[in-house]
Amino acid sequence: MAHLPAGDSPDERRALVAYTGPAELGIHLDWQGSNVAFTGRLMDELSRRGKAALAAFVASLPNTPQVQNSVERQQALAKLGARLNALEEAAFHAEFPVPALTGGEAAARPIDPAMLAASLVSEVLAPYYRLGAEGLRREAGASAVGLAERVANKLEPALAGDLAAGALLNIFRQNPELGQPGLLGVLKARLAADPALAGQLAATLSAAEAEPGDGGLRSLVEVSQRIGLVSGDVVGAIVGADVVDKIRKLSVEQNVETVGPGATLTGAVIGGSGPVNVGGQHHHGDRIDTGGAPYFGGNVQVGRDLVGRDQVVQGDQVGGDRITMGDISNAQVAAGRGAHVEVSQGLGGAELAATFQAVLDRIDRRPPDPNVEKEEIRDTVGKVKDEVAKGDAVNVAKVERWLRQLIDLAPDVADVALKGLANPVMGVAAAVAAVARRLRPRTD
Repeated sequence: MAHLPAGDSPDERRALVAYTGPAELGIHLDWQGSNVAFTGRLMDELSRRGKAALAAFVASLPNTPQVQNSVERQQALAKLGARLNALEEAAFHAEFPVPALTGGEAAARPIDPAMLAASLVSEVLAPYYRLGAEGLRREAGASAVGLAERVANKLEPALAGDLAAGALLNIFRQNPELGQPGLLGVLKARLAADPALAGQLAATLSAAEAEPGDGGLRSLVEVSQRIGLVSGDVVGAIVGADVVDKIRKLSVEQNVETVGPGATLTGAVIGGSGPVNVGGQHHHGDRIDTGGAPYFGGNVQVGRDLVGRDQVVQGDQVGGDRITMGDISNAQVAAGRGAHVEVSQGLGGAELAATFQAVLDRIDRRPPDPNVEKEEIRDTVGKVKDEVAKGDAVNVAKVERWLRQLIDLAPDVADVALKGLANPVMGVAAAVAAVARRLRPRTD
């Protein structure tokens, strides 16, 4: 952990934690200091949550950008996961002797506003406002409604005195998917400025975890796939028997145009006590082979929302409530309550154009600059777009050179481009995504 690439800055560490687990894992983490010191704090936080939490973290690491392209790291994690899963509970606590926090220690822990805001908005409030109280009660039970109402009762008065924040909250109430990005930014700033409010809300989430049935935080797993051509084997969701009791409802909707020759399409696999084989390719048991895509099972414990590797979570971006896929092969996805993902395996012409449209829109909104012509900015963006469209044949050195030029020309435009390229769901070459993540701090 201490030697993983792209893990030196607080933002990179937040992205790693968001990528490997629900946002609330990072609410009380101190992101500063050396990699060794941070890794120790992260391991302490995981160890306090028990063997299942640590096993889930280790199981999800192979799908991170820092690990997925390294055979050596993949093999090391497989050995570590097997060793961890073989430990009895007593042996686990002996090897990870992290004492429970006292009341004073718990109160003194740092609170990260970005992670707290993401947890509150995405995991608690989005499904509440989207489904309504009665709808959420039917889907997730009375405890989920109670938690959402406790959070709303604390949060709404706190934002009422701010006209802009109040307006964003109203938009979010009416349309959580539309209002979520704006509310996340406002709430992050407010929690950073009001430690007392942040402490109250963090305590509300912590108290819910200790309630029976996870305090209403069990997952509502919704998978919606829009698939043009299925080639290979596609599964909507794979759920292991060890986590079924943590999921309130599993819903899979697949809108498919064509299933190719020899292809297999399966809505969901609910694992029993033994292995479950699907299409001869996807094996659910102690070891799961899903072609590198996300899965449930293998000692993975769903606490709140468990979201697959394709979730959009970079910094404090978290989406709404649906997964959409284009033409896919050998891919499975699963999303927790409130998660919104637009997934495409590889960028086609339409997807690439949509990805860069936000960049072009940002250029159009720029005020006149006597030192930089908009056409010069567009030309640089066009070079990046054309090269990225080559997929794995991309010349990464060229892309990085043009992105650096874009940062110098128009940092605001570069920030939009880098966010899009760094997003793991966009399907750009892994090396391009790594460059974008590395360059993003330069635009802050």
